[in-house]
Amino acid sequence: MTIEPGHPVALYTTMYLIRRFEEQAITLYQQGLVGGSLHPYIGQEAVAAGVCAALRDDDLMTMTYRGRGQFLAKGGDPRGMLAELLGRADGVCRGKGGPMHLCDLSRGIIGANGIVAGGLPIAVGAGLAAQIVKSDRVAVAFFGDGATNQGAFHEALNLAAVWKLPIILSVKTMSTPK
Repeated sequence: MTIEPGHPVALYTTMYLIRRFEEQAITLYQQGLVGGSLHPYIGQEAVAAGVCAALRDDDLMTMTYRGRGQFLAKGGDPRGMLAELLGRADGVCRGKGGPMHLCDLSRGIIGANGIVAGGLPIAVGAGLAAQIVKSDRVAVAFFGDGATNQGAFHEALNLAAVWKLPIILSVKTMSTPK
């Protein structure tokens, strides 16, 4: 039996994979095995699972420094990403990207960015490229609410609207439970 990407079982499976990966990443970070900093994606799994379920492999996506969940939701290789976190040469970026700078062009993942709002202009460029070549691809930019006070956010939204680009903007707010 094949389960379609948007089916509840598929969405739950994706969210579970993201959660378990993030829990393991936190453990490895606490053990000092992951270099740099680690910003967990726990609590945001449904955002990536839902958005990425609607994407095709050739649709393009930018992520934030919390992009591991989005990477997995778009079909990125968990083993390759784990190797990347550990700085190994068999990582998805040959061990040079670490936990914050993931990329897999074969899956349409054009990069995670450690700069707040940094992925938005890149996604706009990808959307413009899709429009110019008259493809039916879309570009997706994941970003947090902190990006909304950056100039790049406003510039990207303005260009996307004026040029009517095929772009999806996915914001995740970091609300504190009461």
